[in-house]
Amino acid sequence: MRALHVRLDDEAIDPQERVIRPVALEGFAGAGVHVSLDTLEPEPTVTADGAWWHPVAVTDPHLRIADSPLPLAEVFAVVTDTLAVQDAAARSGREVFRCA
Repeated sequence: MRALHVRLDDEAIDPQERVIRPVALEGFAGAGVHVSLDTLEPEPTVTADGAWWHPVAVTDPHLRIADSPLPLAEVFAVVTDTLAVQDAAARSGREVFRCA
């Protein structure tokens, strides 16, 4: 990633105009960062097929929040509850083990 920033600096592209994310090991990717509820900050994403934890994960059934995109209050409640469980586990020194 550092080399990419150097190249963009050489091209005089303002750092505030850059959006650089690592490649996720999703879809057809043969390499990349493993994504899960524990590794992705939530960026709730709504599609015609439902609501998802993060836009990079709209093909991963484990990161689907709801089968329907609406009502949004329910989608955000799931995100809030999930973060609360993760936070409580971290404070107590436990890791969250998911059976799903």
